[in-house]
Amino acid sequence: MTARPESDQTPAHRASLDFFNRLIPCLITAGHYALRLQSQLSQQTQTKEGDEWQSALTDADIGVQQYIEAIVLAEFPGWDFFGEEHAAT
Repeated sequence: MTARPESDQTPAHRASLDFFNRLIPCLITAGHYALRLQSQLSQQTQTKEGDEWQSALTDADIGVQQYIEAIVLAEFPGWDFFGEEHAAT
């Protein structure tokens, strides 16, 4: 598939490209962060309800969500962002 010339792109198409071009490197970083937490599972002490796996997933989930939220709000200030637990806040 070839990319459309910029003159043929709609504003929505350009916005989508901007979004993905900005977020893909961040998603790679977030993935590295989550993998690092997973590698430390056996070293963690249990401090939350559930087992060590659930604890690490919760930490990674919150950290990644906040990281992506900060990037989206900084780069696309007109966009709304609703996290996984937005109804509880």
